[in-house]
Amino acid sequence: MKMNFKGLVDLHTLPKTTPLLPLYEAIINSIQSIEDAQISNGKIEIIVERDKQMNLFNQWETDIENIIIVDNGIGFDDENYNSFDTYASEYKIQKGCKGVGRMLWLKAFCSVSIESIFVEEDKKKCRTFLFDANHAVHDMKVKELSSDVLQTTKVRLNGLREQYKGNCPKKLDTIAKNILNHCFTYYVLGKAPKIIVSDERDIIDIDELYKENIGDNIKIDDIDIKGTTFKIIHSKNYMNSKDNHTMNFCANHWVVQPISLTKIMGNISVKLKDEKGEFIYNGYIMSELLDKHVNRERTKIELPEQPNLVESIGIHDITESVEKVILDYLKKDIEDSNKKKKEMIQAYVFGRNPKYRMLLKNKPEIFNEIPWVVDEEKLEMELFK
Repeated sequence: MKMNFKGLVDLHTLPKTTPLLPLYEAIINSIQSIEDAQISNGKIEIIVERDKQMNLFNQWETDIENIIIVDNGIGFDDENYNSFDTYASEYKIQKGCKGVGRMLWLKAFCSVSIESIFVEEDKKKCRTFLFDANHAVHDMKVKELSSDVLQTTKVRLNGLREQYKGNCPKKLDTIAKNILNHCFTYYVLGKAPKIIVSDERDIIDIDELYKENIGDNIKIDDIDIKGTTFKIIHSKNYMNSKDNHTMNFCANHWVVQPISLTKIMGNISVKLKDEKGEFIYNGYIMSELLDKHVNRERTKIELPEQPNLVESIGIHDITESVEKVILDYLKKDIEDSNKKKKEMIQAYVFGRNPKYRMLLKNKPEIFNEIPWVVDEEKLEMELFK
């Protein structure tokens, strides 16, 4: 059977809103490679290369052009190379791999070049090859090296396509935060290697980012939904961020599908606050059921909204049960936030806009319906609705 490889790449989808998904895929590959190497000093370096053409305002953070991922894992030995060169390989299926993730590299980037130094038959070897939509894997070469050369693998994602640049974060700290979120469960479970992300000006240690902003602000709950066990990791994130409160469906430790919690938290879109400061809540949901029902691009959990003849559990069952646990975990923080919001609305109405007094008296539920706003004009609009 002949195969049109470019047509095969085109069969896969990568939303324009998720341009960094290929990077996350490469990072997870590196984590697994380090696990396979069974080393305690695992390290991943992510190097961001930017468009050299500065924009009209001469700002530093220009568009991303290339991303390089370097790790000290087991590398592209014969087994791993043959798996890479086999579409839908089942070589790492026990780790939840679908054997198609590298197709996303070619959706977002024009080409990929790989250089891997590995050990085989007690000899250090270097394997290099290229990967693109027109030729698949090609120009593969292997040569022997001296034994003192460090074992490293370098994956270079070349030429971010124009259609993804608009939604791709430019700031290095934003990229680092996104990497931390995607790999979050690895940190909580103590399975993350050292990860560093850098560009020509800055360097961020994601281990330190985790320790400084999250650290021990973690709680883990196990819940049963119709006989299936789910694990919920509660996290309070104290980073300076404009993100929303979310719960994240995970598969094989990877974040797959984030869901906003704004509505179920009583329209709280601002940060909550406790004795340690302001924070954003992130919940991470894990289960063998989710592992089995993730789509091949790892962008969605493929379960029906409601149970059916095939699936006894639907997405609605999971979200409904998990939301109750999350609300219980955040109960005091939400109550404090709602109390402050109520006081703010009352102060505005009784002090600045008394025509809404009867509205507050006759419709007390409006305190929950109105989202958190600090701008008086926006508050006026919410009361007027």
